[in-house]
Amino acid sequence: MSYAIKSFLKQTGAFALVTIFFTLLTLYGLITLESLIFEDYFSVVPKAGTTQQEWLENFNFVGVVLALVAALCAVGWAITGYWFYRIKRWKSTGGRFLWLLWFFGAALFSFFTAMLSAFEVQDSGNILAMGFYLLNAIIIYWPVSILFSPASVKYAPYFARPVSV
Repeated sequence: MSYAIKSFLKQTGAFALVTIFFTLLTLYGLITLESLIFEDYFSVVPKAGTTQQEWLENFNFVGVVLALVAALCAVGWAITGYWFYRIKRWKSTGGRFLWLLWFFGAALFSFFTAMLSAFEVQDSGNILAMGFYLLNAIIIYWPVSILFSPASVKYAPYFARPVSV
C-alpha cells in the first residue's frame, strides 16, 4: 500500500473516531443534561393534549436526529474538502464560504426541524429547545471541522489557526 493511501486511511480513521466521540457526547451527555434542565429547572408546560413526558420524548428524539445531521454535515465538509479542492490553490479556494454553507446547513436544518416537530408549550420552552438544538449542532460540527479539515481548506473554519509550540 502506498504512503498516500496509508496516510489517508489513518486520517480518515481519526476523523471518524472524533466525529463519533462528539456525536456520542452530544447524544448521551448534552441531550440528557438538557432533558434534566427541562424537567427540574425549567418546567415545561405543554398545551392541552400533551404530557410533559411526551414533550421530553419528542425533544430527545429530535435532538438525536439533529445530532446525526450535524455529524453528516461534518462528514460532508471533509469530503468536499478532500475531493473538490486542490492543495495547489489553497489561498483562493473559497473554503470559508463552503464551511459556512455546511455549518448553516446543519444550523438551519436544526432550526426548521425544531419549528416543525416541536409540540407547543407555554412560555418559552420551544425557544430554549431550539437554542439547545443549535448548540448541539455547533458542538458536533465546529470542533470536528477544525480538527480534521483537509489540507486545502485547513484554515477555513473560524478560529482554526496554527498552533505554535
